[in-house]
Amino acid sequence: GEAIPETVTVITGWGRHSKRTGNSEVKESVVAWLDALDSPFAQSEENVGRLVAHRPDLTEWLLKVREDDLVGGQGRSIFDLSGEY
Repeated sequence: GEAIPETVTVITGWGRHSKRTGNSEVKESVVAWLDALDSPFAQSEENVGRLVAHRPDLTEWLLKVREDDLVGGQGRSIFDLSGEY
């Protein structure tokens, strides 16, 4: 596999095209899902339409999170390399 980048960014937008400018329903949903998964993603200090996580925190989180938390799988780590997917 490839190494995790130093910073991973999720672009959600800040709500420019929302019914109420500045209120991004996509961002709210993504933040709620990532928070429920206890992810290390946080709003970028430079851009309110982006969520960022840094390699050490993201690596630790990815090794703990279970596939079924993400997609309803069989309780395997998403890094299960058994090839039985």
